[in-house]
Amino acid sequence: MKRLLLFLIVTLSSVLSWGQITYSDIITNYPYIDLEDDKVCIPSEPMETTGKREMLFHLLDRDMYSYFNLNEEYPTQLQKNAYKKTQEYAWNLEQFNADYKATTTSKFYILKNLRYNENYDVNKRCFNFNLGVNALDVTNIPGYIGLTDLTGSPSDVCITFPSNRLTIKKERTYDGSGYWVSQYIRTPIISEELAMEIEQGMAKPNCPIALMFIVIPQKVSKEIRTWKYGQIQQNFILAKTVGLYIVDTQKEQILYNFSKIFTAQSNLAKKK
Repeated sequence: MKRLLLFLIVTLSSVLSWGQITYSDIITNYPYIDLEDDKVCIPSEPMETTGKREMLFHLLDRDMYSYFNLNEEYPTQLQKNAYKKTQEYAWNLEQFNADYKATTTSKFYILKNLRYNENYDVNKRCFNFNLGVNALDVTNIPGYIGLTDLTGSPSDVCITFPSNRLTIKKERTYDGSGYWVSQYIRTPIISEELAMEIEQGMAKPNCPIALMFIVIPQKVSKEIRTWKYGQIQQNFILAKTVGLYIVDTQKEQILYNFSKIFTAQSNLAKKK
């Protein structure tokens, strides 16, 4: 029995290694953050929990009452104090802590569609994908980029990205009320044959080409922002990026893996 268990562990580790992983492996085995449908999959036990993306924010914010939608049932601090003495509270707290641990140690995938994105740079033999976002919708903490859905609506999800692969350009919005931030992600060298397939896919209205980020949720950031109508609090989900692929969601294939840029960034930081 022990030999069989060891074999299964070794086999699973081999399958999920960066060098051999497939699109199907990721979609099947990883929880996700869905930018388009405002959904998140939490790796709960005994089975995964799916809900709105705000669930992930409440979990990382260590807010159990919001996570389990208990604020209406226990609206005052006195009622919350009484609830803490119940067995149900103990069960929920145990589940909450387990979900928090599983979430902050698990790899999630995020798909960012690339419809009508930047064409291939034939001189530098790479892509500079433009991930645009309103300046209000990206954290002020250095080292992160903001993600939006296909229409540009904010997701409140910000992920780490190596500065040596990133170019940031800011310009005034059309109404002058704020700034639009263009976040250009530069890929390593990609062959013209593969670049042609990516370009043609991005040009389709039902674009199948996407960036697949592999991230580990870390924490939240609550930031006060000022704009022409006053001040607002922006809440962000912060995650560490550990892998990145260009994928074809229709063919369910990984077209290009450039996860090594995160290993290189980590090694550079250690040397400093």
